[in-house]
Amino acid sequence: MSMTEDHLRLFERVVAHLLQRIKSDPRMAFLAGPGSELFDLATAAAAAAGGFDEEWYSSQFAENLTYQAVPAIHGSGEPAARQYWAVFAPCRQGVIFTNAEDARWTHTGIGTGSDGFGVPRIGSDFREAYGTDPLTLERVQIVPAEGAAIATQEGGAA
Repeated sequence: MSMTEDHLRLFERVVAHLLQRIKSDPRMAFLAGPGSELFDLATAAAAAAGGFDEEWYSSQFAENLTYQAVPAIHGSGEPAARQYWAVFAPCRQGVIFTNAEDARWTHTGIGTGSDGFGVPRIGSDFREAYGTDPLTLERVQIVPAEGAAIATQEGGAA
């Protein structure tokens, strides 16, 4: 089957709809936003369709997203895995963040950190240490060892 103009328009509509949902729904941004393969593919397609640089388009799109964690559906009674964001250097050394804003700033150096006016010190030091090396932003999931609890941000067990 050859790709027709109708097929291309349909793909463009799918990508536009997906990106609009990520932008308008903080839960979608949490699940399919920066650090996910879906986000990378959708922003690459939108950038290509618009004639933009992929990295620039992706960082511009992600700049004003808001995130809302989605409770895990985990019926086993065991603690659910926690979602974090990590920024890695090419050597796979990295830093892990509990919020996407600080991770995104560390990845791009654009805007501010989660407090709205400063930048995360660890992110600043990490960017400085790796200079012009390309950094990657990824979502990571930490699963507790069998029988172990996950520590919450307040320091207690989940």
